[in-house]
Parts: sequence; structure tokens; C-alpha cells
Amino acid sequence: MSDKIIASGALVIPDDSKNNSIISYQHGTITDPKHAPSFSSETASNGFAALMASLGFYVSVPDYLGYGETANLHHPYEHGESLATASYDMILASREFIASNEYGVGDKLFLTGYSEGGYATMALHQYIEEKGDLTVTASAPAAGAYNKSELASEIISKDEPLPFIRNYLWVLDTYNWVHKINKPWSYFINEPYASNIDPNNPLSVFDAELDSNPSKLFTESFRNEISSEETSSFKMALKENDRFDWKANAKVRLYYGTKDDFVYPLNSTSAHKAMKEKGSVVELFPFEGKNHFTAVNDYSIGVLIWFLSQK
Repeated sequence: MSDKIIASGALVIPDDSKNNSIISYQHGTITDPKHAPSFSSETASNGFAALMASLGFYVSVPDYLGYGETANLHHPYEHGESLATASYDMILASREFIASNEYGVGDKLFLTGYSEGGYATMALHQYIEEKGDLTVTASAPAAGAYNKSELASEIISKDEPLPFIRNYLWVLDTYNWVHKINKPWSYFINEPYASNIDPNNPLSVFDAELDSNPSKLFTESFRNEISSEETSSFKMALKENDRFDWKANAKVRLYYGTKDDFVYPLNSTSAHKAMKEKGSVVELFPFEGKNHFTAVNDYSIGVLIWFLSQK
């Protein structure tokens, strides 16, 4: 993942462009490359970006690797480093474009995103503060899988059908190739399911005939690997992608639905606890009774009000 790649994204500029501050908005999970921010102005991510821009912000929306200019590549789904660097580079490109057109840019930088975008936001925030040259004003990750290690343990322990098991397999496949673990599908899941997945197409997990119950889908050896105290290549990959246990200098608000059965609430609650213990100014904003999808509107309203209060 260290090779230089020309990536892409969308930059939304309001009509009144006088020293506006920038919001970096990281979009959620997409499987259709036509839904990439730079591909169409009619995507859901660009709709929300346009709303934020109408309130007087420049809005930088990265495509991520695997979309837009890099659609020839597999998207490294939920991979912390590539999400962070693609988002960071998009902010730098946005600032350069704004400056070259003499619009003027403010000194504040806001970060937000939902679902994969929530995780990308947390990864981006940590990257900026530890390796970047910018200063974050406020960060609002929402419904992101920040605690990959604990989430994997929770998933693998279930003995019931899980509606989003295919997304979890996409993450598994990403870590398998990105971190050069390179195990066959038969290492992770039982037959006949392993043979139903195209090893050359990560998105084939969405069409393959599978059992959505982890206790029946995953091999006993892999389940034992995840649940044991011992380390392994895959558990090390999970740990490398954890983005919940660090100190943030900028203010952070974590939004999530308490009934989220896709990205479990443990991600937000464990991040809140760990980051607070390290001295971060972090607040938890649970939406009672809301799931991964019904919490979106509450998050959207909440984050807009918060960012506007600091504009």
C-alpha cells in the first residue's frame, strides 16, 4: 500500500466562497463504483456534502482507493491506513485548488463521516495528529468500526444468522490480501461456502451462497484462533486496524445507534472509554433505539449543528 497512486474525490464549493473552513466528509460503504463521490453529483454522499456546503463550508469528499481514478483496483475495505491517507491527500488537494483559485480558506478543519466513513474519519483524525501537518478543529466519527479486534471476537461468538455477515467477509478478505496473510477462503470458512466465493473478486461475497450464522460459516479452527488469547497473523491485522485507543488533541463526538446490529455499539463505547482515559476531550452521543440506518438523520442534524456552532 506504499506505492504512489493518483486518487480522486469531489470538492464542493459554495457560491459564497470567502475564507470558508473545510469539512472533510468521508462517505460510507459503497459497492457500485458509480456511487463514488467524483463519479456523480447525485450520490447520497454528495447530497449531504452539498447541504454542508450550503451552510458555508468547503467540503472535501475523498473517493478512497478502488473508486474514481483508481476504480481498476480492489477497494481496501475498512483498511485504516489507506482510508486515512486518501482522505488526507484529498484535503491537501482541496486546499491547493482553493488557493489556486484565490477563494481563500479559513483556519478551521472539521472531520466527519458515517459507517465506513466513521471509521475513516477516526483513522484520518489520528493520522493528521500523529503524522500530518494540519490541525483538526473538531471530529465527529459516526457508527464506525473503530475496535476491530473486539468486534471480530463478538461476531465470531454468535450462533445466529447475522444480516451483515457478507460485509464482515469483505473486511476479512481485505485484511487477508493487504496484510499479506494470503490464506485461501477454505482457511476461514467451511465448504461448500468457501468454493462459492471467487478468490479474485472481493465483492463476490455478496452474491455467493453462504450460511449467515458464524458458528456454521467459519471453520472451527478460525473461530478458535479469534477467541483464543494467542496472537496470529489475522489478529495482528485486526490490531493494526484498531483506531479506538489513542489520545486526540481536538474535540471528538462519537455518534451511534444503540440498536446498531451492523457496527455494534461496542465500537463507540470502547473508543469513548479508551480515548477519555488517555486524556481526549471526547463525548458519546447515543441515539436510543436507532439502528445503523435509522440513526443517520439524527447524526446528520447533530453534526451540522455542532460544526456550525464552531464555524
